Amino acid sequence: MTKKAGRDYSLPVNKKPLYIRLQFKSDIPSEITVKKLRKSVQRTFNAGELHILLFSTRPMVLPRLKDETPRLATSNCIYQFNCACSGVSYIGRCSRNLIFRAHSRTSLSMAK
Repeated sequence: MTKKAGRDYSLPVNKKPLYIRLQFKSDIPSEITVKKLRKSVQRTFNAGELHILLFSTRPMVLPRLKDETPRLATSNCIYQFNCACSGVSYIGRCSRNLIFRAHSRTSLSMAK
């Protein structure tokens, strides 16, 4: 502090940056946590300025280890067939591959 003609002048001091990393979830509890951290740091360590670095845990991009199965080769699925000749739709569930079910369904509709 310096005195000049009876007045006190204080020189401003830069606050020290403090960094903390928090997992970002973009919800209300994380916002409350950030506010409480800033208040407690400001109360206890007035010379510090808190910088919060938020990060998210994104899944890592991994190469495909297996070949992608064709859509008709899936099993245990629910399917819908529309009959072109009668306009009737059929919804079912199969435990075998869908391609085999489609072949049996088309052969049944051709037999009619």
